[in-house]
Amino acid sequence: TSLLALVSALGLGGYGGLRFCAPQFLLVFLVLGLGVDYSIILVRAVDAVDMRYPLPYRVGTGIREVGVALFLSTLTTMISLLTVASIEIPLVQDMCSFAALG
Repeated sequence: TSLLALVSALGLGGYGGLRFCAPQFLLVFLVLGLGVDYSIILVRAVDAVDMRYPLPYRVGTGIREVGVALFLSTLTTMISLLTVASIEIPLVQDMCSFAALG
């Protein structure tokens, strides 16, 4: 899903007229790092549920436990990237705009 987010961000940004430049390849590591971090948090929450329950119940309980925290974390990351995108340096604007889309 992290790779899909990255590809969709690059596609949407290109369609929206954002310029792509070489330093934006660093976004791969940012998006993949955040995706892996969120996945680890979710998997640990699912593993914390008793194994006697069926998998759909355990996944639902895990999402119920950490879903709001992951959503708020993603939202604040997106807002902070969009805030930094307001800087009047074109490279920073484009890079943070691409990252906020991902």
